[in-house]
Amino acid sequence: MKQTIEKVGLLSLSLILTSSAAIAPAIPAMKAFYHQFSDTQVELILSIPSLFVILTLLANHAIRRVLSEQHIIIISLILIPLAGVVPFFVQEYWLVLASRAAFGIGTGLINAVAITILSDYYSGRERAQVLGWRVSAEIIGCALLTLLAGQFIKISWMHAFLIYTAGLVILAIFLTCAPRRQPRMPTEPIKTEGASPAAHSLSRQQLSTVIGLTLCGVWFVCIDVSLALRLPEITIAAGFGSATDASIILSLKQIMGIIAGAVFVYAVSRYKQQLLALSALLIGIVLLGLSLSPTIWLLGLSSFGVGFVYSIILSTIFHRLSDEVPAQSRSTATAIVLVGCNLGGGSAPYVLQLFSWVGARGLAVFAWFGVLSMLIGASLWLSCRYARSR
Repeated sequence: MKQTIEKVGLLSLSLILTSSAAIAPAIPAMKAFYHQFSDTQVELILSIPSLFVILTLLANHAIRRVLSEQHIIIISLILIPLAGVVPFFVQEYWLVLASRAAFGIGTGLINAVAITILSDYYSGRERAQVLGWRVSAEIIGCALLTLLAGQFIKISWMHAFLIYTAGLVILAIFLTCAPRRQPRMPTEPIKTEGASPAAHSLSRQQLSTVIGLTLCGVWFVCIDVSLALRLPEITIAAGFGSATDASIILSLKQIMGIIAGAVFVYAVSRYKQQLLALSALLIGIVLLGLSLSPTIWLLGLSSFGVGFVYSIILSTIFHRLSDEVPAQSRSTATAIVLVGCNLGGGSAPYVLQLFSWVGARGLAVFAWFGVLSMLIGASLWLSCRYARSR
């Protein structure tokens, strides 16, 4: 029972990691409110936290020299709700953008810690299990907050930002449930005098793995954020339903992370190195189906499929990272991959704008995402076959 409570305390940190996208149902109303700004500028309100997460992650090593993990967690879980609720009180565009930047700093502080802390405390099959649960917790947290935001926008789009008070609840859970013992496998052991810096460097193969996983993170997070940005608008424009209906679809899409987390351990043991390639191919097929959806039911089912496979992809990325990178370099490698993931999220409005320049609008955007994802999957598959033949 004590171990379960400790896992709850550690996993609770992931509930708010991707919550910047939870206000997506409010985007159509925000575009109407900020009619003097372009669609890309309004969508930046949702995605700009990702860019400041990147800056914080780049400073991760220096921050961890000054602050302990617990101090980082406490500071971030105070900053997230304080900055998160600012748009409820102040609607000036540039002040809202600044508050979202501060929100990004808060989520950036907790981002790397929430993942590496699990790799520190657990190993082997148990680590694979908790990392799968971590992605599920991340997605479930975003799903619940998205659903709540969808209800709040019935009052006004400003009320949607009240969801970020959840950060204080998560802080209480962490302080109550998190383990007090020292981790069995510290990610960044204290360097002894005279220790060689080369001991903490990555080999060429490990660096290649980190770069590859980072690029995958960029692409697939970009797809997920793009879907969050455009689904409410598409649902309204096509006459499928309201922004609240879109929030339900987005929430249920995120809930697929529970199922993905439950099957991840089996999937990674069954398909091993090929799992990422197979998942990329599968998400490409599902995205093509989504782009052809004629009704809200097929749109919803396709979105659920994207949510499921996306969860598998994220779990695979971080499992391979913890499995293939040595413990003393894991924190740095995790920060690099997280920079990539947040770069993907932050760049989503600009990627969507790029697609619009080639005539891809509405659901057609996801056909492009689907085809490109299948090409990535095919490349990863061929890479696996080549590596096995050597």
